[in-house]
Amino acid sequence: MQASRDPRTDGQLLVATGTDPEAFAIFYRRHVRGVLSFFRRRATTAEVAFDLTAETFAAALEVVPRYRLRAEPARGWLYGIAWNKLHEANRRGRAEDT
Repeated sequence: MQASRDPRTDGQLLVATGTDPEAFAIFYRRHVRGVLSFFRRRATTAEVAFDLTAETFAAALEVVPRYRLRAEPARGWLYGIAWNKLHEANRRGRAEDT
């Protein structure tokens, strides 16, 4: 199902990820361009922006079992992860190699 056509909210997709792996794929497709744009405006190179985008979604997938549905949009949760990844990269001086 296309991300734009799935009627579930982002939060519902994240909650469903445990039993429906396609739910996270839909969430990813909805937000990958926005997260990449976030990093492109802040990262030193396009390569770093791509790496940080990948790190953000990998981290999100890792912690999604602890995600709880909230009144706030789940997009904020995702961008919080992105912001943390950016600060970690700045502190280290680079994006993670792994």
